[in-house]
Amino acid sequence: MGHGELVRVSTVDVVDDLLSIGPAVRAAITLGHTSIEVGAVTSSWAQYVTSIESVARCVVVRAELMDHVPTALKVRALRSAGARPVVVGNRPSPRHRARLLDVGAAAVLTRDHDLSDLLDCLDGSEPAVAAERAIRPLLSQVRLSDRQLQLACLFAGRGAPSAEWLARWLGLPVSSVRTHLQRARRALGAANREQLRARLIEEGWMDAP
Repeated sequence: MGHGELVRVSTVDVVDDLLSIGPAVRAAITLGHTSIEVGAVTSSWAQYVTSIESVARCVVVRAELMDHVPTALKVRALRSAGARPVVVGNRPSPRHRARLLDVGAAAVLTRDHDLSDLLDCLDGSEPAVAAERAIRPLLSQVRLSDRQLQLACLFAGRGAPSAEWLARWLGLPVSSVRTHLQRARRALGAANREQLRARLIEEGWMDAP
């Protein structure tokens, strides 16, 4: 490297409630396995979006975060902000993995991948996931707005919350919640909560239990 030349170093933020990914990447940096720099490391999505001024070039998000924002919506938001989202999950279904890639995830890693696979993704090369991207299942082109997706996944998720409960939790008018749910059900061809859950799983917006 000549005098005055700069090496461009990628930065990565980590959103992980288990707080295991950030330390693993930092350990790899210490051992000289990567030139990536770790930025923000938070245990929740809410903490992340309220504590940072700008997103890193790449953001790692754990898929099983228990909060009010579906993983697909997190990926959408990060991609819109100019980041490369990398999702780390347990064993997401093929359809859920395909949907996350469809909405902008750079990679979806599972427990079958190791740290070297993650570092490859953070460096911009993704040999471990290229084949999966090529053979992912086809999904319909039904599109839900951010709010429709959020409310539909929450309504069809664990605990089976009512529209009134969701309105109080999210600080929205009950009428708005009901309208968004009605539009989501219509778009997905679902008549009730059970059908809505089945269609969200079929379309990859939610992971299969």
